[in-house]
Amino acid sequence: MDWSCLTGAVQIAHCWFLLFGITNGVKYRDTARSTNQFARSTIVVDRLQETAGGVRGSFPVDAEHGRFEFLNWAAKFCIDANLEELDVEAMYERKSSLTPATHASSTTRT
Repeated sequence: MDWSCLTGAVQIAHCWFLLFGITNGVKYRDTARSTNQFARSTIVVDRLQETAGGVRGSFPVDAEHGRFEFLNWAAKFCIDANLEELDVEAMYERKSSLTPATHASSTTRT
């Protein structure tokens, strides 16, 4: 395939993050991260004000889905997937900050 449907890719990435939350399958998390990273890499932020930050329907922009368009729902789904990624990262950081000593002292009854 010579193109990617960015709208669908970020929707699937969001689902993979949800599956990671249910299964702890790192393959879901890692694939979702790389999909989000790819989508973010296609967002132009330093050009025309009218298109800065817009998410194309597909990449390249002349591909089949949303040809030559920046789709508002693609931006919405991209934001959703990236917020989910931030939530997953925050959850991971909270879990990794609980060292055995910290966890033991917080559950000790006096």
